[in-house]
This record gives sequence, structure tokens and C-alpha cells, in this order.
Amino acid sequence: MDRDQSWSHPLDRQQAAKLYRMGVKRGWPDHLIIWPLNIVGIEWKKPGEGRLSVSRVVRTRSGKPRWVQGQRETFPKLRAAGMKIYECGTVDHALRILRASECPMRRWEAT
Repeated sequence: MDRDQSWSHPLDRQQAAKLYRMGVKRGWPDHLIIWPLNIVGIEWKKPGEGRLSVSRVVRTRSGKPRWVQGQRETFPKLRAAGMKIYECGTVDHALRILRASECPMRRWEAT
């Protein structure tokens, strides 16, 4: 895949439920990049189409209601705690952001 190629993979309900059972927290960025005294969150969104999720009530398999916090409500709290969060549509965009954030990286050349 080219570095500037955009991509996305929507999850169906079963995939999302499996990730939840594995401990993935809804409302958090897709990737967290951590280095001394810094943390950057990368949220992958399809260019021009992606929107941040909103909080809502969903039903479990047994029919019980469960509150799901969305990104619109979670991201401001994470930013207030010092996390920098960016929405990226391409790998190239994410790499530019990480370089601008002075994230230490090894030299990488596309093949």
C-alpha cells in the first residue's frame, strides 16, 4: 500500500463486540504513540467521510442497555489531560504529524 493511500475498514457488530470483550475502549483514538513526556493519538478517518462517534445507549446480546461513550465526548477530556489527537486519512499525513510533534522515528523508505 502506498503511504499516501487512504483506507478504512468499518467494523460490523460482531467485530466491535469482540474488540470490546478484549478490552478495547470505545471513544479512544485508534493508535496511541507514546514517547518520553509525550502522547499522540491518531484517529483514522476516511477523507471527507469520517465523523467522530457520539455517545449512545446500545443493547447487549441479552437485551440490557449499555452506555457507550463516543469520541466527541472523550476526545476533549483526553486533550484536557494533555494528549494531542489528530484525525488522519493517510499514512503520509500521520507521518507528517508525528515528525512535526518531534516523535523519534527510525528512517523508513517506501519500497
